[in-house]
Amino acid sequence: MISIVTPVLNCSIFIEQTIRSIQKLTCDYEHIIVDGGSTDGTLEVIEKYGHIKLLHQNGSQGMYEAIDQGILASSGSIVSWVNADDIIIAEKYDELVQEMELKKAHLGYSDALYHFIDSYRYEFVPAVPFAIYFLRRGIMPFVQPSSIFTKELYRQLGGLNFKTFKIIGDRDFFQRAAVIDTLQIAYLPAVTTVFMRRDDTLYYANQERVSVERSLTKRTEDNLFNRLLLHLLRFVRRVVRG
Repeated sequence: MISIVTPVLNCSIFIEQTIRSIQKLTCDYEHIIVDGGSTDGTLEVIEKYGHIKLLHQNGSQGMYEAIDQGILASSGSIVSWVNADDIIIAEKYDELVQEMELKKAHLGYSDALYHFIDSYRYEFVPAVPFAIYFLRRGIMPFVQPSSIFTKELYRQLGGLNFKTFKIIGDRDFFQRAAVIDTLQIAYLPAVTTVFMRRDDTLYYANQERVSVERSLTKRTEDNLFNRLLLHLLRFVRRVVRG
């Protein structure tokens, strides 16, 4: 079973489409939503869906603390988190779970679409092979919602470092995973999620904090060569996709 965690704070406009997209999965799953104190009607939307496991955030350490709480309360051997304004492509997400189980991998990842809500457009964001190579060099080769991992791996890494990272805790988590010599990865070249791009999100509205947190992550060879290699691989994937 896969446990999908959604952290939420005042996202009543988008949370229902997230819930409904996850409902379309055919694999065995549970959906855990961790609310950080919403006051805009988010809870009323969630309460319409009896299958949701709703938790209220215990602390005040931000989004990654909420995700950690949800993962620790989960029942699945595979876990992930999907933001409250993102949606999954159920058919392909099912395939990602199957691919990870087939390969007995610790981490699975796939492609994504960016939804630029302000300009009403979509952009294909391919993940690339050689994820360990890029992660060890401080570069994210996939979009976070399009990734899943074992709960065993999460416990092995000690979870998310939510006391230090408030915005790019995903980057820190996956970079720590990449240095494990026995890490097994499964890559599915298919779009599994649609990631909403908005200027008012935590990431885009706090670029100074992002820069500070990037300096705290392991970045050994985030240089021009590796950036060009990443762009080349993405270009090839876009050409192949057509």
